[in-house]
Amino acid sequence: MHVEETTFLVLEESMADIILGRPWLAQHNPILSWSTGEVLKWGDTCFPGCFPHLPAPHSPTPISLPVQATSIESPLINQPLRIPTCYAPFSDIFCPKRASKLPPHRPWDCAIDLLPGEPVPRGRIYPLSVPEEKAMEKYIKEALAQGYIRPSTSPAASSFFFVAKKDGGLRPCIDYRALNQITVKFRYPLRLVPAALEHLRGATIFMKLDLRSAYNLIRICEGDEWKTAFIIPTGHYEYLVMPYGLANAPSVFQDFIHEVLREFLHRCVLVYIDNILIYSQSLAEHRQHVAEVLGCLREFQLFLKAEKCSFHQPSVQFLGRFISNYSSIADPLTNLLRNKPKSLLWSPAAEEAFNTLKRAFTTTPLLIHPDPDKPFIVEVDASTTGVGAVLSQQQGNPSRLHPCAFFSHKLNPAERNYDIGNRELLAIKLALEEWRHWLEGARHPFLVLTNHKNLEYLRAAKWLNPRQARWALFFTRFEFSISYRPGSKNTKADALSCMFAPEESPEMPEPILPADLIISPITWSQETLLPANASTNTPPGCPPGSQYITQA
Repeated sequence: MHVEETTFLVLEESMADIILGRPWLAQHNPILSWSTGEVLKWGDTCFPGCFPHLPAPHSPTPISLPVQATSIESPLINQPLRIPTCYAPFSDIFCPKRASKLPPHRPWDCAIDLLPGEPVPRGRIYPLSVPEEKAMEKYIKEALAQGYIRPSTSPAASSFFFVAKKDGGLRPCIDYRALNQITVKFRYPLRLVPAALEHLRGATIFMKLDLRSAYNLIRICEGDEWKTAFIIPTGHYEYLVMPYGLANAPSVFQDFIHEVLREFLHRCVLVYIDNILIYSQSLAEHRQHVAEVLGCLREFQLFLKAEKCSFHQPSVQFLGRFISNYSSIADPLTNLLRNKPKSLLWSPAAEEAFNTLKRAFTTTPLLIHPDPDKPFIVEVDASTTGVGAVLSQQQGNPSRLHPCAFFSHKLNPAERNYDIGNRELLAIKLALEEWRHWLEGARHPFLVLTNHKNLEYLRAAKWLNPRQARWALFFTRFEFSISYRPGSKNTKADALSCMFAPEESPEMPEPILPADLIISPITWSQETLLPANASTNTPPGCPPGSQYITQA
């Protein structure tokens, strides 16, 4: 008889009564026939203990048993914590038990100021499934033991429910929508993600930190706890720590973590709410940076999840991903939600947009970090329904452009009435607004590539309508030149602008300047000039806003 103890995960629905995973198969080492799904032989360790009545392993096994094999990822709780030995002195901040204590009051406690005269929220009890009820009982018991919540007699009551987590677990949530509507908002700035990522230029090694129960590291201001009250079928409780779902929670935590790590910001640390990234240019420098940051976190009693931290990585996934033509793809979904409709009419176009966005979220473009020491190139294009632009720089091979950022914009009804020349001009204006922090005051004049040839003569125009005059005044803040590129070569910007809706018929370009003012166009291939310009410095006498062209 074979007897052993094995830990199993209980699944609500399964194709088999028992699924033996890879660790069990490695221990018993059976020889499987994957074509017939049968066990041909068992490993050497099984014969003396499990099957003493069977022949020796070298003899053919007289019986065969049907088998189905699969493998599952072991739970994180059973995986050893892999902390590099150089950070062993900081092992205490990776300890789950130490993180389960009620944090102290600090100057950054979360205050909940309510608008005067507004009624307090009164939620309802949501029905829960059997697994959710068990998870709720476990959560309430643990939160009471940690001191995170306490029984409440508050007049307020928000609803309690669960949402599914990535690992299949359940995350408790409180429906604070009614409370948030009457809360005075805290306007602490949340930094723009593209601007924050600029500081990573030149870094070669990274570490991503995951704070344990990040928002719960902040206390609720004394006297405001009653406002966080929530109800469940078996009780009424209120939070002593900042829960997820409060309108001011992101701003409060951003303010707190900025103060904690202020000396490291823009030097070796990038922080976006509870996402912390340490970056360095060498391993030795990185170890020093990490040790300093871990020491600072220990001082403020902040704890980390070792199983979700990434140590000494050449690349990490941080702050999600960019969908290059998001507004174009999502146009059918945007139209469904316009004017707050009471009902949604789901169309094949909306279904395709939804599926395309799902695919787009699983891929990411290969972007480089902008280098202020190199000149920028802006590629723009416009269609009847949208505009698109790509910000690029040369990297590696001088003749090859690498994208730094993408931009797309859906035209509103008034903008769709513009002629093709003004739509292309609008594309330039919107692109310069989007990347003003990179292009305004750039060390080198940048180049704008457009497939509308008449825009090359924009600055020579003697007559502009009021809208063009306003845009021209905005353009004076930048030093750039405009050059024509045929549409067949302007594919990236064209793709960003032409996906809002199919073009019914191509439009012929309309001149901005009268034809009698144009003698003859002067053209050249930008692709042949870029390699030469990359190795040549712009001479001091070059007029501002002009593109220096080397002698071919």
